[in-house]
Amino acid sequence: MKIAVCDDEKVTLDELEALLNKYAVTRQCNFEFELFEHYSSLADRLEEFDVFLLDYKMPDIDGLDFAKKIFDSYGEKKTIVFITAYPEIVYDSFEVRTFRFLVKPVKREDLFKTIDSVLKLYASRKTISVKSGGETLNVDVKDIYYITVTLKDVHIHLKNCSYICHKTLDYFEKELASFRFFRTHREYLVNMDKIRSFDSKKIIMKNGNTVLMSPRRYSNFNDSFFND
Repeated sequence: MKIAVCDDEKVTLDELEALLNKYAVTRQCNFEFELFEHYSSLADRLEEFDVFLLDYKMPDIDGLDFAKKIFDSYGEKKTIVFITAYPEIVYDSFEVRTFRFLVKPVKREDLFKTIDSVLKLYASRKTISVKSGGETLNVDVKDIYYITVTLKDVHIHLKNCSYICHKTLDYFEKELASFRFFRTHREYLVNMDKIRSFDSKKIIMKNGNTVLMSPRRYSNFNDSFFND
């Protein structure tokens, strides 16, 4: 996931940069973000970003007008969050399907909750392309229970079926880092939202399958499971 942050106040940009970096460390989550002081420098790069944190009042163009440009081009494929000192603008923004509002000065708790929600939304839309049996398949990330590696093959397990592909488990660990997937064992990458129960040796998935837990990874897993 890639986030564009646009605000003409440098102090706000600095604060948001620090909070986003802190979120990434605290949540053990990988995503990219870039800072902009003017909408004009962002206007030709909309395709690159998935999420936009936009100042509602900017000197070069009104924030709502800029959001309309994004919405008219991409609809709800892009996620818009307004940063504002004027909470009353909520009614004006309905037409661009604004996802959230962050009121200045932005609080850590508010930003963290917003990014948590954005990541869940992004995960519900995210697909990964895998080549299996000579054909390319688009698999919804939210439907993946866990991924395993055996010899040279990676097995992507859904509720009632699995696919074999030739990408590495390391590749999927990096690709899915923002979607509550955790490497519980050198051979297992698990979707934490599909877990029924777990202890320091094993995990029971919601479809009844059992996944291994490495005892040395258990503490970090436990922290991630309850804090994400």
